[in-house]
Amino acid sequence: MRRLSYRPRRWPDVSADLLKLDPLAAARRGFMVVVQDTRGRFASEGEWEPWTYEESDGYDTVRWAAALAGSNGSVGMIGASYFGNTQWMAALSKPPELKAIAPLITWSDPDDGLFSRGGAIELGITVPWSLMQGADTLMRRHRTDLDGLVNGITGLVRDEVRFTALPAPGRLTWQSP
Repeated sequence: MRRLSYRPRRWPDVSADLLKLDPLAAARRGFMVVVQDTRGRFASEGEWEPWTYEESDGYDTVRWAAALAGSNGSVGMIGASYFGNTQWMAALSKPPELKAIAPLITWSDPDDGLFSRGGAIELGITVPWSLMQGADTLMRRHRTDLDGLVNGITGLVRDEVRFTALPAPGRLTWQSP
């Protein structure tokens, strides 16, 4: 099973390439393959708030997948980056059907290496990821409202600049807030 918060440009995604696991080939070999968009992303309902619902939604999804017709009742999860973290979060909730996880290129504790490291905010990861996810959300939310999109993107960039204390235009140095 793989729970996705963002879509790869092609299928299979980077994590599948790195692990040499092709979901379609796995299905052809008799494995049941479940790919789910996380809450509020793409085909899933609700509002997406990164890392907020991954533990409880992971638990529910594992239980649901194990009960599907044709399932043997055992669930394994695979994926990299955010997809890897969805595995750690599901494992924390201890669904009895979850038998294996294979997280790759991810973190087990977002407060130690993702959001911060040794108490310092990880701007190199946090800022670009937040900008990309925020822009993606705004583009989907305002796909028919150009003014709303421009205002949203402007506000997103303004908030990120304010948060990271980026240098004023023309200034070549950066300093922490």
